[in-house]
Amino acid sequence: MHPTKSFATAGLMLASTLAVAQPAPPVGAVYTMTNAVEGNAVQVYQRRSVSQNLRPGPLVPTGGLGSGGSLGNQNGLLLDPDNRHLYAVNAGSDDVSVFTITPTGLELKTRFPSGGQRPVSVARFGGLLCVLNAGGSVGSIDNVACRRWQPEVDDAAATAVGLESESPHYATAVLSAADTAPAQIQFTRDGRYLVATEKATNRISTYQVGLGGEWRNGEVTLHRVGSFDSAGRTPFGFDVGNGNQIIVSEAMAGDPEAGAVSSYRVEDDGSLSWLQGTQPVFQTATCWVAVGGGGRYAYVSNTGSDNVSVLRVGFDGELDLLGRFGAVRTVGTTPLDVSISQDGLNFYVLNAGSGSINAFTILPNGRLERLGQMRGLPNSANGLAAR
Repeated sequence: MHPTKSFATAGLMLASTLAVAQPAPPVGAVYTMTNAVEGNAVQVYQRRSVSQNLRPGPLVPTGGLGSGGSLGNQNGLLLDPDNRHLYAVNAGSDDVSVFTITPTGLELKTRFPSGGQRPVSVARFGGLLCVLNAGGSVGSIDNVACRRWQPEVDDAAATAVGLESESPHYATAVLSAADTAPAQIQFTRDGRYLVATEKATNRISTYQVGLGGEWRNGEVTLHRVGSFDSAGRTPFGFDVGNGNQIIVSEAMAGDPEAGAVSSYRVEDDGSLSWLQGTQPVFQTATCWVAVGGGGRYAYVSNTGSDNVSVLRVGFDGELDLLGRFGAVRTVGTTPLDVSISQDGLNFYVLNAGSGSINAFTILPNGRLERLGQMRGLPNSANGLAAR
């Protein structure tokens, strides 16, 4: 063979080998918080592909303080649907941090007061951002606080990290009592109503929230429609399914193997109606919920049983366990928050007891196939969001 051709062939083979050896760019990321008292931070993990485990990324400070312990919450971390912003509660400093998601990672955009004390959950729809404050647990009162928020329209909405000490721009409303042990807020799919779960009162409250006139000048309005009895005890986490269905976990005060899940519809007037009440999952401390598969499947973590239950969600909200008990071991202890990547292909579980995150592939039939685990998180870790 001609020497020049030989070298050229070898060069092409080497280039091909190097191209194969290069790691694929991230397809997304998974986020959780340290929730540390001395300074809260977001831990970033990169998603390289659907079939690979997570890779650890940077630890990005929120500028606020964590609580150092359990918040009994869901949506302490929240991703915008467009993947442009990440919101994080700082329960120890009563504020919320907003990050911009860039091609190179997270950048802290601003931090502002939560409109109450001990923020535990955030929700966003359009030009509104709402915060659930569990102030009753620290000597104040529980409330929902909503403000105008549309940073992509007006960057002046986020002026500086460590904003004003008071929040005159918030509209606030109480829950059904001063201390309800609230767990989560989330907008309905159409954005007309905000829903909040109350663990201590066994109630679910709904709110009508709006923005008058132009978002720059319009006043935020917030009105509690009512507080409705939960189908089961200790309503905890929930997610919105098809239409305005909500799928709610029921921890049943942690009674052994008593955990359950219920489905509701948020009606046109903001009231709740039961679709299916108290579907048993035969596990303990059923708490966090994520709905995937186009609203066809619900995944709930059972904190006391160290596993996850998978339920099929029917068109009318009927709930059925997949398999005899529908439970999948997390290979971690004390599973808390759960999240589904925004492409719907992966499912993640935060395990507080083992300081880890487990990754799963979601199969076409809704079942989970284990990928792997990332360790090294503090036991105080809180919140989970995946894109």
